[in-house]
Amino acid sequence: MTTTSVALAPGTDGSVVVTVARTVAEVEALRSTWTSAGPRNLDADPDNLLAEVAATPGARPHVVCLEAAGRPPVLIVARRAPASYRWKAGYSTLAHLSAPTIVVSFDGLVGDPDQADCARLVQVLGQHVRAGEAAAVLFQKVAVDSPLRRALDGWGSRTLRAVGTDTRRLSLELPESWEAWLALRSRKSRHKLRYDDNLIHRTFGDRMALRRYHPGNPDEQILRDMRVVAARAYQRGLGVNDLDGPTSSALLALAREHDWLRAWVLYVDDEPVAFWWGTLYAGMLSTGSPGYLPQYAEDRVGHYTLLRMIEDACADPDIRLINFGHGDAGYKERFSNASLTTADVTLFAPRPASVALRTLLALNAATASVADRIRDTEIGQRTKRRLRGRAVRRAAADAVPEVAEP
Repeated sequence: MTTTSVALAPGTDGSVVVTVARTVAEVEALRSTWTSAGPRNLDADPDNLLAEVAATPGARPHVVCLEAAGRPPVLIVARRAPASYRWKAGYSTLAHLSAPTIVVSFDGLVGDPDQADCARLVQVLGQHVRAGEAAAVLFQKVAVDSPLRRALDGWGSRTLRAVGTDTRRLSLELPESWEAWLALRSRKSRHKLRYDDNLIHRTFGDRMALRRYHPGNPDEQILRDMRVVAARAYQRGLGVNDLDGPTSSALLALAREHDWLRAWVLYVDDEPVAFWWGTLYAGMLSTGSPGYLPQYAEDRVGHYTLLRMIEDACADPDIRLINFGHGDAGYKERFSNASLTTADVTLFAPRPASVALRTLLALNAATASVADRIRDTEIGQRTKRRLRGRAVRRAAADAVPEVAEP
């Protein structure tokens, strides 16, 4: 483990110690400091990082701990791994390059840093890129109005930074009960929710059942059934619902081991037809990609299962917040009551390979900007529905493959 006093802005008594963990053993040596700093997102947990690194060929940890005199330690949780830089148009990739990148985890800034701490940490990672440890460092979904974003905006020249499109992270801060949550909604919304619930019960009656996976009911069959649905859901056709990849499988296994995993699976005639799932960490339930069988789309089985997840979360004193993640899905807009504007920020070194990556990101951003403007038009909405319809039909036609044990 590399521990140095480097040329950084000093702490209150002039000393700053930077520790960089690049191996599993070095991460373990930092564990007590890391956990005492209080990671707030599972992605920034040491066990999660190690599981992700172990499942990713060519990856290793890259965790930076900064200790300035008079202040508690702060950390940047990251990994060095091969990364793909893509120029995309819709669901098509026009060009891509791969390069080793230091990838900072979601909410990977751990501790209670001030502006000076953030500037120091950005400076350290910037030095690592300049020294050739990686082609770039990617800070994922940094809050736009935050000390970390201000530190990033002040690093290097604009030609060595790429800032992604602003996106919103939508979440639901939970009241004390399901009834209290309903009371916060408009009369029209409450009526619609009750109507939808009554309709699906009238349609399926006793043929329908909901099963839940949680520490009190760690039924592995529920997880196998979730994978069955995921294999045929339209989201798989769009490439956004993969529960069987090596990284996904490793992280699901870790979540089961630590009792972080929660899942809701809806059955009709004992056949799984829809699921929602998430991981509970530090009071936040972060949802994964849901799924439902396309032939049940008009019955709104996914919507019903989502509501049961919200209802159960309201009743669970360990859950304070449901994190729906980034994106503009309609249910997020309908059911969230808090949002955070974020953007990816990537730092590059002044080298030809890094400049090529920076150019590719700029082309992708320009294409995405045009696509966003088109998407808001009537033609764009029709095209989007047509593409999703093709994915639904493709998923519905696929036979259920053999599903591996979870």
